[in-house]
Amino acid sequence: MIELELGELYRYSLLEYGDTVELRLYENRVGREKDFDWGIAGEVIAKRVGKIKGVNCATYSPALQCLSVKISKDAEGVDGIVRSILNIACEVLTRYATALGRAKLVLEDFDIEPS
Repeated sequence: MIELELGELYRYSLLEYGDTVELRLYENRVGREKDFDWGIAGEVIAKRVGKIKGVNCATYSPALQCLSVKISKDAEGVDGIVRSILNIACEVLTRYATALGRAKLVLEDFDIEPS
């Protein structure tokens, strides 16, 4: 399985408002338009990121090609939360590069155990 560098796949922006920090990861599609079905991978990433403690909301917008994650400023270890988000994105996109990896990700998201 190929290892993907996250920097090759995403650009980011940070916004701050009220008691929330919003991290937006934008798809960097240069040379990769046909490698992934970004919509499904983005939804999988958003679902997994939404389970992280301290994350208020995680959504993926296919129209904007953007993963938006809202993190509470009061959350302990905001740096650790961002690191976790990037780790999840990298894991999903690396595994998503093969058909077998895509199938496993979908089954895991439905909490189906292998036999």
